[in-house]
Amino acid sequence: MKRIICIILAASLIITLGACGASTPSAPDATTAGTTAAPATTTAAAAAAATEAATTTTTAAVNTTTTVGAIGNQPQTAGQAATDDGDNQFLLVSEPTTLSYWITIDRTKAAPVLTNYNEIAGYQELERLTGVSIDFIHPAMGQESEQFNIMLASRDFPDMIYSGWSGFPGGPQKAMDDEVILPLNSLLEENCPNFMQRVINVHDIAMTMVTDEGDYFYFPYIHWNQLVVAGWSFLVRYDWLNELGLELPETIDDWDVMLKAFKDMGDMNGNGVDDEYPIINCLDERDMMRWLANAWKTDMDFYHEEGTVKYGPLDDEFGDYLRHMNGWFAAGYIDPEFSVRDLTAYEAKVANGQGAIFLSGLDYGRYLIQMGENAMTGVKYPVLERGTKPIYNNGTLQGAQGAGVAISTTSSDPALAAKWLDFHYHDVGHMLLNFGIEGQSYNIINGVPVFTDEIINNPEGLSVELALVKYSMGGIAEAFFHDPLVRYARFGTFQEQRDTIDRTQDIDLSKKMPATTFTSDESSEYANIMSEINTYKLENWAAFINGSKSIDAEFDTFRSTIRSMGIERAIEIRQAALDRFNMR
Repeated sequence: MKRIICIILAASLIITLGACGASTPSAPDATTAGTTAAPATTTAAAAAAATEAATTTTTAAVNTTTTVGAIGNQPQTAGQAATDDGDNQFLLVSEPTTLSYWITIDRTKAAPVLTNYNEIAGYQELERLTGVSIDFIHPAMGQESEQFNIMLASRDFPDMIYSGWSGFPGGPQKAMDDEVILPLNSLLEENCPNFMQRVINVHDIAMTMVTDEGDYFYFPYIHWNQLVVAGWSFLVRYDWLNELGLELPETIDDWDVMLKAFKDMGDMNGNGVDDEYPIINCLDERDMMRWLANAWKTDMDFYHEEGTVKYGPLDDEFGDYLRHMNGWFAAGYIDPEFSVRDLTAYEAKVANGQGAIFLSGLDYGRYLIQMGENAMTGVKYPVLERGTKPIYNNGTLQGAQGAGVAISTTSSDPALAAKWLDFHYHDVGHMLLNFGIEGQSYNIINGVPVFTDEIINNPEGLSVELALVKYSMGGIAEAFFHDPLVRYARFGTFQEQRDTIDRTQDIDLSKKMPATTFTSDESSEYANIMSEINTYKLENWAAFINGSKSIDAEFDTFRSTIRSMGIERAIEIRQAALDRFNMR
């Protein structure tokens, strides 16, 4: 099977990169804060058409325009110039300085090949260029939430903290009010020319990273001009499906047929043990059972319809979804541990062939390397009526989504931390964090970065994800623009992955809630309401599916109890936040 080596888009596809030998940025006008200057978007379909697999390079003409990394005109400032004419040009300090940085280590994209992000060549080069070394603090895997809470309680903060701040109890405004993190407004204005020009000056990005009080609170991981908007897919064991003579499913009815066929296979993996289930699940972002609710046009959480906020578990359709899941569970289609299985056990079940369909990131090349290039493929997100566009609220909206790096209130040098993070949005920082080291992980060919065989055909047999993390954070969330070419290369190594992209990117994201923020008063009230509701909801969700509670007899009581817990007030708070967001 041919494997993709690079993406080279010909003259009609304009790619603006300005580092390591690439051309100076040519970006849309965005000269004043509040100006909307969104770059044109390259569609996944166009990208797929432009990137037919080849063993050397792929060249195609695509009639579209995109910008990669560079958003806004490049500021020319001391220590942050656009061209590298000396090793001292990017120094941020007069003598070597260390900053501390709390960030979880990615379990699947980093932990298998390294123990600390200081081992990444791109960070090592950032240290050489800026004079700033980073003491990365990685919480123990599986204890991230616990250790984050311990850090908050101790008030022993590092200089910088990576987190999903939109999910902070009470929201980012609460984190600032409690003096965990700093408002960044003055720090950005005084120290961050790249960030001010490329992020703040583009309204459609800036509106997703500021509180309603007008405080900027973090340096975000930004999706922009993405070729792939749905980075997760329902993966099916394609080899088993072909053995059964079945087509890829599109509707829930198709899933009924497929799951019964898998169950009837018996020993699906041929190991002589009855240890398989058609559906395996993991209670984190890989929670396929949750996202199946979208097929019924509802959700496990909040969503909106044309600007009106709704809470999925109150919908009649949510009851219909639960009934269908209960039917699957009763038929033996769903792993009984669907509501408690952790990531380690889940990954082991996938690798051991103990599940036929499950949720995974599109970076599933590691499975194909292990099991064979045609072992699995992604299917369309299911719908009730054939031919309708799938609703998938787990897709990626453009802009910042609440995850990124904040500067703590106890930082030893907030200005230096801001300058170091600002360099991530400079062309040189962009290339280091996305592509790694020129001449090792990529080369520039005709002005375009091209991954080397070290990444694409790794001599150790590593997937693109694991090969790349030795050189860059290209596949891992941090504080930078995630380059769409990197994302497509990560997700498009094998033909089956590229077929999955073709099949799964036409989705309806209109119901997905954007990254809204709460006021200080709203934050505490909302957190108090939802803490109790979320626990109650998850307990009953599992009970309705596994049959320990009757949906017909107890679903209305379930909804009444949620209402009595204050969900209507929580909806009001979310509605007010969405209304303010839409007015930004």
